[in-house]
Parts: sequence; structure tokens; C-alpha cells
Amino acid sequence: MKKLLFITDMDGTLLPSDKNPNPVDLAAIKTIKEQGGLFTLATGRGLPSASKFYDILKPNFPAVLFNGGMIYDFEKKEEVFEVFLPESAYKITGTICEKFPYIGVEINAKGMSYAVRDSRVEEEHIRLSYDTNEFIKVPFVQAEKSNWYKVLFAAEPDEINELIAYIRSTGYDDTDFVRSCDVYYEMLPKGVSKGSALKKLVDLYNLQDYTIAAAGDYYNDIELLEAADIALAPQNALDCVKAIADYTAKASCDDGFLAEAVGYVYSM
Repeated sequence: MKKLLFITDMDGTLLPSDKNPNPVDLAAIKTIKEQGGLFTLATGRGLPSASKFYDILKPNFPAVLFNGGMIYDFEKKEEVFEVFLPESAYKITGTICEKFPYIGVEINAKGMSYAVRDSRVEEEHIRLSYDTNEFIKVPFVQAEKSNWYKVLFAAEPDEINELIAYIRSTGYDDTDFVRSCDVYYEMLPKGVSKGSALKKLVDLYNLQDYTIAAAGDYYNDIELLEAADIALAPQNALDCVKAIADYTAKASCDDGFLAEAVGYVYSM
């Protein structure tokens, strides 16, 4: 299967809980490339936090970042495609900051991320994701007002549930929202997802005759899996993700899921 594109989510799928890639998964990635295949990432992470894994994972094809807001070529160090939230996102974010003062708010804009509201979860996200020169802590009114890839809301699961209920009751029809883990809820440009970005990759690089295998574990991976030819899920995936997967592995992200998934794809 030389004409293979294998695209995978990072956290909860490729990366285990400690964020140190499993050696058997790294060996499986190497196998894909040695067999002439393409390997890349589709992640909610932005450029700074995804870049930290480039030298370890060595994707040989442009990656999907910001849950579909950017396609980035790590080898050429350039944006291939990007899409931004509408102007209304500024007002929406300001309203949420006022109504939910206990929810952390992070704005991922072009060139810089802005932490405009603290929470325990947001502090942990910053610690895991950024170096000190890759984000700025400022009041909301001092953040860049345009060219936003996404807005991340970070809080305890029950607090995120409250935010989700509010947003669903309010509408905000000119943007999309997705839960990317139990403590994150994200505002994205309308129609943007990992799945829409995968379709863009196929068009940009004329991959219509490739077999596309995609792996993911959470709500923000569903459209990615639906857009692929082969949908793969780790054992730790949500039940709704497993329900649409062509193959649910016995292994979780902590014990070699990717290696099992790659073995399944090459056995077909």
C-alpha cells in the first residue's frame, strides 16, 4: 500500500498520558515512511506546541493544526492554508468572559497566543504547551482582535458542561464549537474541522487515488474519521468515536495503539 496517507490525532491517540511517544509507535511511523507512505498529524494543538514533537515524530507531509484552522508544512516551515474566526468571535469571547469568570480563556491568533483569563486547567495547558515567548498573559481588551484561529475555553468538566449548555441555548450560528477533551471547549471558524482540513489536503496535493487512514479518540476527531477511507480508534476512545471506526484497537494510547493500527492497515 504505497499510496497511503496515515493521519493521526496527537493527544489521547498517538501521545500517551505522559506525552512521551511509545517506541513501538515510533517504529510503526518509520515503517509507514519506509513503505513509501505519507505520515502526518491532525491536532488541536497550535504551531508552537505541535512543533515540539516534530523532531521525534518526523511527519513527512503537511499537518493539520488548530483543529483545522491551519495546514502547516514543517519541512518548508510555512503555512499552506489557514482560516480565521469571523469578527463576531471577539464579541462572543468577551460575553463568555463576563458570564463565566471562572473559565480560562486562551486566544490562538496568528503569531501569538493570548491567555486572557486564568483557571487551573488553563495554567496546566500553558505549562504543557508553551515556552514563555510563545504566549502573553493580558486582559481580554489588550489581546489582538483579529486573525484568530480558535479560542480555547479551559475549565473543570462540570464548568465546561455549563458553558456548553449556555452556548447551545444562545446559538452563535456564525462559528462552530467542539469539545476536544473533558476540560476543553473550542470556538472554531464555521465549517472548520480536522475533517474539512483533511479534504483540503487531498485537494491541494491531488491525493484522490490515495488510501487515507485516520486515527482519533474524541469529539473533535469524528469528522476526520468520517472523511477517511479507514477510520481507527484506540481502546480509550469515546464510544461515539468507536461507533464510527472501521477498527477499534485492543491497545490504548498508553500501550501502543498506533503500532496496532498501522499493523491493521497493512494487513488489509
